[in-house]
Parts: sequence; C-alpha cells; structure tokens
Amino acid sequence: MDENKLQYLFEQFQQGKLSSDERLEWESYVNSGEQSPAFAEWLENQWSKAEVSELVMDQDTEKAIYDYVVIQPQTSEKTRRLWPRIVAAASILLILSFGTYYLMNREAPGQNSVTAELIAPVQKGVYLTLSNGQKIALDQKHIGRKKVADGTQLDQNSNELSYQQENAATEPQVHTLTNNSNAKYSLVLADGSQAYLDIASSITYPVAFSGKERNVTVTGQVYFKVKHNAAQPFSVHVRDQVIEDIGTEFNIDAYHNIKTTLVQGAVRIHTGATKSLVLKPGNEAYLENNELVSTTADLEMATIWLQGKIPLNHRTLESVLTEVGRIYDVQFIWQDASLKQLKFGGAVSRTQKLSNILNFFRNTGKVDFTVDGKTVTVFKKKK
Repeated sequence: MDENKLQYLFEQFQQGKLSSDERLEWESYVNSGEQSPAFAEWLENQWSKAEVSELVMDQDTEKAIYDYVVIQPQTSEKTRRLWPRIVAAASILLILSFGTYYLMNREAPGQNSVTAELIAPVQKGVYLTLSNGQKIALDQKHIGRKKVADGTQLDQNSNELSYQQENAATEPQVHTLTNNSNAKYSLVLADGSQAYLDIASSITYPVAFSGKERNVTVTGQVYFKVKHNAAQPFSVHVRDQVIEDIGTEFNIDAYHNIKTTLVQGAVRIHTGATKSLVLKPGNEAYLENNELVSTTADLEMATIWLQGKIPLNHRTLESVLTEVGRIYDVQFIWQDASLKQLKFGGAVSRTQKLSNILNFFRNTGKVDFTVDGKTVTVFKKKK
C-alpha cells in the first residue's frame, strides 16, 4: 500500500470516519503481516502527531499489532536504532488499547439521544454509619477533626477518613463506611492500615482494634494496604470467604464473584470449613466449580479503577456495561445476546459523560445503543 493511501486511511481512522470498506482495508493491512520495517517508523511518526486520549481495539487487531511491533524480529541497523522508540510507543499503544482506534470525544454518526449527553456518573455521597445506627454524610461540611455521637475521634478531608489512636481508650465501637460517590474514597484504620473503596462499596470495622485479631467486612470493591502485625492478624470477611493478610497490598472485587488480586506480600484465602489457598504476588484467586483457583493476574487492569478508569482487558462487554450501569445509574437491555461476549482491550475514563462511553464502543463498528432516560438498549451496529 502506498504512503498516500496509508495517510488517508490513518486520518479517516483517527477521526472515526472510516467507511465499512475502508475499515476492512485498514484492518486487513494491519493484520496482513506484509508491512515493511518502515511501516513501524511511519506509524510512530503519525502517532506522535495524533492527539488521542482514549482508544479502543478488538482483541484480534491488538494481537496482530503486538506481534508485528513487539515480537517480529528486527534485523536492519536502522530498525535496531529505532527499536527503543518503537517499544516505548508500542507500550503506550498497547496500554491505551491501540489497534483499530477512534477518538472518544467525537460524535458518532447516528447519535440519537440527547439524554446520554446529560448523564454523568452518579454522585450520591459517602456515609458513615455509627454503632447506634446514626448515619452521617461525609460532605464538605464535615472537613476536619471532630468527635461523633459515640465519642469516637476522627479526621476527615475531601476524600479520606482516618481514626485516632486515642479511640482505643473508648468503649469499642463498630462503624460502617459506605461509598456511593463517583470516585474512590480512602479510609485509614486505627492501626494505620488503609482501605480504598470503589463506588457502591462498603467496609465495616471497629474504631479501635483489640483482642487477638483485626477483622473487617467489605462489600463491592476495596483495595487494601495492610500494616502487618503477626501478633494480631488482619482478616477481611466478604460473604463466605476470609482473606487473611500476611503482610500485604491486595484488591478484593466482590461485586459478583469474589476475586482477590495480590499486588505484594501474601494472603491466605479461606472459604468454607476446610478450603484454603495462599496467594502469591501477581496472582488472583476466585471460586470455580466450588474450588479456589489461582491464576496470573493483570495487575494494571485489576487496580486501574484507583486511577478512575474502567478496565476492558479480559472482560466481556456484558461485564463492562454492568460496571458502567453501576457508575452511571442506568440499565442495559440487550437486543442481541451474542453481543454480551464481545471483548475489547484497554481502559476508559469513568468520569466523563455516558455519551462518550457509548461512542467509545460505537466506533468499533460492532455495537450501537439507543438511550431512553435511564434505559440503554444494546444492539448490533448496522453495516
């Protein structure tokens, strides 16, 4: 393919204006393996000129580009000199989901609902429930140090709640922190351990740890940085599982099936009366056929919610849109059930309008949406 044709396709591709035939031609060339080494240099030059903030690809194209840019042997001296820059560019491209990519902030043809433009992530606030059942809204009015009704001393800033050591001298109290905002919220426990709560998540904990164990209970998704103390083990209870810290940073996703991802240190996971598993760093554990299974984790994707993004890698479209529904308080209806199994790569920001999220997937040419209030219908995109 000559450079003028490549340039034209790239520009149409970048702007989300490829016709069906042009998209097939572009994808065919990218996947053909017929590119010269100069193609990588040309592509890098085009990439450096483009202003792309969020990108999407299908997994076949992701693999083809990864195989071409990263795996293909590099032999020429010119290419060897270029290689560090190509690898750097490839890393960015793959992390941000390069492949068949489109700009998210451009309107897709056929956008048929103003409603989606107006739907922002839900903002229902963060609440602290005391032992007596009293619920306190942790809003900007409650910034600073204060003593609450049960006598507990605590500090609050805009996105973090922390407890004071002097609470150990008070009568033991149990609090529940619930995050219904559109951003993560941080909790510093009395022992210095830290918990980051995702949206629609909660943690129940004592204001001071006494006795032989430190026990907390969670729902939703929570990331922990635990202050290890072998004399007073730290355990997280989530439905029928117990995750015991052995000096650790780990993520627990319990929105549906419980999945524990270990970033560093070690945890022991218990389920039922006899089943247990010690997880190694970089692995994740979950129940499969009533057995605990450990596999290699994608740590970046497992923890990218801490950066305000929705991970796409290794997930079906159904799983992704379930999370979108939780964030934007909308319900998805599937006109074509086969679309539920579509998979994409990368991540998308979850702080933007719903319309941008929908356009992100529209621009793959595989799926489309209509929006009616808080109901979003998913259907196959017409060619």
